Amino acid sequence: MRPVRGREELEQCFDLWGSVFGEGRGFFQSRLEGDRTYDPATTWVAVVAGEVVSAAQIFPFDARWGFTTLAVAGIGSVATRPSHRGQGLALAVLSAQRAWMAEQGFPLALLFARERAIPLYERAGYVRLPFGTTVAWAPDALVTRSRYTVRRVQPADWTGIRSIYDAQTAPLGHVRSDAFWTDAIRWTKQAEPGGAWLVAEQAGRLAGYFFGRIPEAGGAESGPTAEGRLIRRWEVVSHRDHPGAAEALVDHAHRQMGAPGGVPLSLPAGHVLAAGRSVSPGRHRGMWSLVSAPALLRAMRPVLVRRAEDAGVPALTWSERPDGVRLAWAGGERLLAGRDLLEAVILGRADDPWLGALFPRATPFLWSLDQF
Repeated sequence: MRPVRGREELEQCFDLWGSVFGEGRGFFQSRLEGDRTYDPATTWVAVVAGEVVSAAQIFPFDARWGFTTLAVAGIGSVATRPSHRGQGLALAVLSAQRAWMAEQGFPLALLFARERAIPLYERAGYVRLPFGTTVAWAPDALVTRSRYTVRRVQPADWTGIRSIYDAQTAPLGHVRSDAFWTDAIRWTKQAEPGGAWLVAEQAGRLAGYFFGRIPEAGGAESGPTAEGRLIRRWEVVSHRDHPGAAEALVDHAHRQMGAPGGVPLSLPAGHVLAAGRSVSPGRHRGMWSLVSAPALLRAMRPVLVRRAEDAGVPALTWSERPDGVRLAWAGGERLLAGRDLLEAVILGRADDPWLGALFPRATPFLWSLDQF
């Protein structure tokens, strides 16, 4: 169990991922080769008799938390050849990765699991946290449409798109560098030919954007719509002064696909499109792991100090524990460890006035792509 060595083993990883996930090796090859920050040390493999039989990828990224950032190890492309399954190889690779992540100073790890793989990740120390809702959405009146013009993105739009994104980024939103934007755009064109960036504008000013894949009318794509096709909405973001722009963008994509009637939308909790609509819990595919509580506390400390001062939390002190943190102040103390600490950091704590001041309720605004 170790990082990949050389191009030949990386080629074996592309073959493995392509065969297991059915995307084709080119999908995974373009993803890594299109990332200018890619480090071979993030590709971990199990090698048996000189052959790569299991592999997993780490996608490092920074996430905003208050006015600081947290280093997160995004875990993806976890796969084992059918001939070697049932031997615990994927779990061993994940365990080896975890030790490396701790050495590198990652406090948190995140992955998005298929239902059948959840028990594996739970054994590897990952827990599911509630994230997102499902909204029953249907085309609205023509009022919203008439207020906005929706069109394909143009080069001059990127500055405005990035400004809207930065203004709406959630407490655990991805910190997007220049390289992220350019690499993501290039990779989308290579791996997702139907990928679409749309913008909504009003009086010549950007009011929101859409990033996703829209199958053409009459296309054969599996998905929850009246005709069995699916709009893959990765991001629908509106300017704070233009909440109706999100409605106009989804409506445009819906009509472009040619599907009548309504469609279920998977949305982050608190998304503007959920307002006034029938909402049900979304699928909790996001799984988090606390890699290093001390590293997490070091990263959070300046934010906790500021929040304690602003809320008047008296004499706040903290001490590190191997799996958590002990917070104490005049008149009380709390021990947050394991899942409790993860929930406080990622979701916030609304059930405790003191902890709520230090860990306010989070309202994630964007899609899973934003986080990982």
